[in-house]
Amino acid sequence: MVFDKYISRLETFLGIVRSTIDLGTLWLETNPEGVDTPLDEYFAHVFDWAANPDQWSGFLKDFVESYEAKEGKLPVLNPQLRFKRQAFLDYIPTITVDQQAESVRLLKIYQQWFYSHVIPVDEARPIAGTTPYKSKYTNKTEQLPAALGIVGSKGSDIMLAELISALDTEGAMISNAEVDLR
Repeated sequence: MVFDKYISRLETFLGIVRSTIDLGTLWLETNPEGVDTPLDEYFAHVFDWAANPDQWSGFLKDFVESYEAKEGKLPVLNPQLRFKRQAFLDYIPTITVDQQAESVRLLKIYQQWFYSHVIPVDEARPIAGTTPYKSKYTNKTEQLPAALGIVGSKGSDIMLAELISALDTEGAMISNAEVDLR
């Protein structure tokens, strides 16, 4: 595998051993929200239904049409979008509002399952901490990861690594009270 050498070096550096999981098997074993559909079938149309209608009608349709009218040719798009152009014209307009709503529901079920069974939130928390914010999508207060970068002069890599390790050992995480988002 292309990443094995790098992952092995990362394991050695961090002093950990990776855990390999099969998401498809775990998905079936834990049966999220009573779903018995295999993961690949579960996601068969989720992304098409969730994002593509808004991508096409909200931006790409007007852009492609105006570019083609002005330049006499199609714009250069990344391969995924070039491939999808015909799908945008033929398939995307047939996606219903109910299908979009269903895709959002399926994604939420997957997200809840993922954070419960694959990477529990406590394990995924960044070193610096989190800060609360009100989500415009869920209208609830959620936690936003807080990360920071520490820069040192050339040759100070070991000192920076030791500093970060010492801060982590001392529990010097940023508390919610210390964060100002002004």
